[in-house]
Amino acid sequence: MKDKTMAIESYNVVIEGPDNTGKTTLANYILKNHADMEYVKVNAVTSYNEGKNQNYGLLYDLNHKNGVIYDRFIFGEAVYGPILRNYYPSYIHYINQQLPGNTLLIYLTADIQTLYDRFDNKFILKEHIPLIHAQYERDFLYQKYPIKCSTEEIYNVIKEVCS
Repeated sequence: MKDKTMAIESYNVVIEGPDNTGKTTLANYILKNHADMEYVKVNAVTSYNEGKNQNYGLLYDLNHKNGVIYDRFIFGEAVYGPILRNYYPSYIHYINQQLPGNTLLIYLTADIQTLYDRFDNKFILKEHIPLIHAQYERDFLYQKYPIKCSTEEIYNVIKEVCS
């Protein structure tokens, strides 16, 4: 676990997880209580090269800034790339090894039924939900600095880490 004597502003907070788990809501909650932090919404990519360029840029920023909240990051492409775009971003493993120690990586999850209940038909098909959920579960076993929480648990974790 991270050094609790450090203020959250000295971390970069990366929030990952399937669509509709509350990533943006959590980011807004943190920003409400720590307005001096920067917010970065990471957009979906459409190709391997676009993802590689975006993610190396994000890694550079992560190593040169503090106090940034990333709403998604590089890990989402390892999940969504194979399911939605038929490729695996092989660069993900290298990038994961380069994460700096001030990275607070939060995997926000929910049970399948909650994901179905929140389904909004914006970016994915309903039949992708169990695939995406399962892939995130597998991928996050191998990430550096992971904190895995359900939507209900995360606010207590953030209070603990941020205080």
